[in-house]
Amino acid sequence: MQKPVEWQVRTPFWVWFVTVTVLLLVSLILVFQSFVLFLSATLATFLCCRRRVVHSLFARGSLRFENGGWFYVAHHGSERQVLLKRVWPNAFWTTLRFTQEASGANQIMELTVWKSRVPEQAWRALGMLVAQHIAAAGGVRERA
Repeated sequence: MQKPVEWQVRTPFWVWFVTVTVLLLVSLILVFQSFVLFLSATLATFLCCRRRVVHSLFARGSLRFENGGWFYVAHHGSERQVLLKRVWPNAFWTTLRFTQEASGANQIMELTVWKSRVPEQAWRALGMLVAQHIAAAGGVRERA
């Protein structure tokens, strides 16, 4: 029996800072170019946020691997079992795509585990699980 491992799924402050800075700079440029462009970009951003496009980057909660299964615990406390489908590993973060059976329809959920947010031992354990997943998938490594 393998010891359960848990990873925090939370975006580091520097990612928030860079995102807000870039959005502010783009907004300023658009305002000075054309107010219509600014309104169009604001509307597009609003629609993307409503469609949860940015959810995977800014999701909060924890991910746990226990007894051969993956579990996601949202920051408000609800827990669900999920099935790992794809992995995009890299040196600073790893993005994982899961599916979840909910009322007969597969729901896709992408979570990012940031290296700076987890202990070194948990990061290594995630790397080993990712390597096992890649080996089980026939050695195909997903690229961003």
